[in-house]
Amino acid sequence: MDSRLRIGIAEAIGTMILVVGGAGTAILATGNFFPKGSVGIIGVALAFGLSLLVAAYAIGSISGCHVNPAVTLGLCVIGKTKTKELPFYIVFPVVGGILGGALWRAIRPPSDELTEEASEAVAPAPYGRRPQPE
Repeated sequence: MDSRLRIGIAEAIGTMILVVGGAGTAILATGNFFPKGSVGIIGVALAFGLSLLVAAYAIGSISGCHVNPAVTLGLCVIGKTKTKELPFYIVFPVVGGILGGALWRAIRPPSDELTEEASEAVAPAPYGRRPQPE
């Protein structure tokens, strides 16, 4: 297998790990998954950190675990990444992110009703006040 394709597949897997573990935990934290929510801010922060740690151990030896095209662009500017590999470091993480989002969509389809906590997180009221129902 071509080394650039291996890099691309590894970056897609790493980004998918980050989206499923990190963003997935943020979905749980909104309270829309379970009635009272399941994790707080600390849980979301730990999930992102641990997801990135898992991705780094899983794909770090293959691609360096950039998982963010901005990191790749910065490394390319300072000459640490070859320009021939740049498209693989940019396109495949986007694909991995889409796959991770699709996996969460399959796990938890969108619901029509948001809990109060989730609606506050999605659309906070101006000046911190919720409009009173009439």
